[in-house]
Amino acid sequence: MGQMVVVRNSISGTGTSIRDFASALGSKRQLKGIIHLESEFEIMGGSMLHEFMHLWMFDLEVIPTGFSGHWGFSSVGGVLGGFQREEFKTIGDGKYVAGDFSPQRAIKPVLYSELEMYLAGWIPPSDVPDVWVAEDGEFSLRELTEETLAECMITSGPNEGTLDGDCIMETDSDGNPIFTASKSSTWSIEQIIEKLGPRVPNHEHSQKEFRVAFIYLSDGIEPVTESRFDLTEFWIEQFTSNEPTPRWLNVEDEDSSEKISFYNFWEATRGIATMEAGNLQSFRR
Repeated sequence: MGQMVVVRNSISGTGTSIRDFASALGSKRQLKGIIHLESEFEIMGGSMLHEFMHLWMFDLEVIPTGFSGHWGFSSVGGVLGGFQREEFKTIGDGKYVAGDFSPQRAIKPVLYSELEMYLAGWIPPSDVPDVWVAEDGEFSLRELTEETLAECMITSGPNEGTLDGDCIMETDSDGNPIFTASKSSTWSIEQIIEKLGPRVPNHEHSQKEFRVAFIYLSDGIEPVTESRFDLTEFWIEQFTSNEPTPRWLNVEDEDSSEKISFYNFWEATRGIATMEAGNLQSFRR
């Protein structure tokens, strides 16, 4: 998990308002944002890609999802949530299913979606497909009978006495969550541009080379070992690489035995943008 603080944005036509708080942080021109990650594993685990996208999808509504800064119950299907359009099905009575997804994050590693790529300035608007969105979407819950309550009650740990959210969720025969909606709409990129205004600069003149500085923070209670630093450096090298992530880094999903691929920044942008984390001494003033 992570969190992004957007420090500076001078780009119009995105999901982030114009702002500049950088001088308060000692940066006159370059600092765009600050990301906090809970652990070094989040660098390649998806959180870094997620938080970075908040530079262009933060506090303005792009489509009516009901989830600020995220894609909600929509077919955007990117790092900021939503589902893949090809998995979307209507099952009747105002209920829908769209595979295993979350309204606010990608459950499994994914590439940046077309709409995310457009907002970031990496592709033209003509490459963005229409987006279906359940404007008041919410997950459907099982009937809370005594049996269900007994089955889903957490009996130990810090959440003892509360209900397991996944357990009380209604699912289809494949175990995918069912959601409901009484209001839905389809948004074309032309409608999104009419709402936000055109992106300035456009994809031909936008930034595609980024620099990032990683700072390791500890709680000061337990010493950080050299091997921990080495592992962190390894994840940074993988994330900022301009080559495909090695296949041996893929892991097997415990539930489906499916191979899960991790993506670095270059891969997630389909080779359009790059990220550099080295040679920081050249930027000292």
